[in-house]
Amino acid sequence: MRALRKTAIFAILLVCLVPNVCRAEYIQAQPIFARNNTSRPIWVAAHYVPAGSHSFVTGAWWKIDPGCSKRILCNNGRNIYFNAHNDQGFEWSGTDTTAAVDGQTLNMFHRDTGPCYDPWTVEFNP
Repeated sequence: MRALRKTAIFAILLVCLVPNVCRAEYIQAQPIFARNNTSRPIWVAAHYVPAGSHSFVTGAWWKIDPGCSKRILCNNGRNIYFNAHNDQGFEWSGTDTTAAVDGQTLNMFHRDTGPCYDPWTVEFNP
């Protein structure tokens, strides 16, 4: 009888603990940084697949101060698109895709961040 009780307690513990141990709480994501190599603040927009998703979204406007790097998002894929501008009207854009931000259509340039999930940086140069 005592062995049966120990087995029952062990079974209850297993049922309660195993789902917590086996649950996949980890989502792969690649930290994406933006580096401002200019002498003026810039604002960055990105079109990307966020961690835990399979669909593109657009995020904006991350302010990056001159000479600084900032983590702006976590990407779940190797393809990402960017647009940026400064307060003097200079724009970093491209013809790879378009995305809407605040009712404005942005022309964006593509970057391939590679097949791994190591941190990756896009640089904005003068």
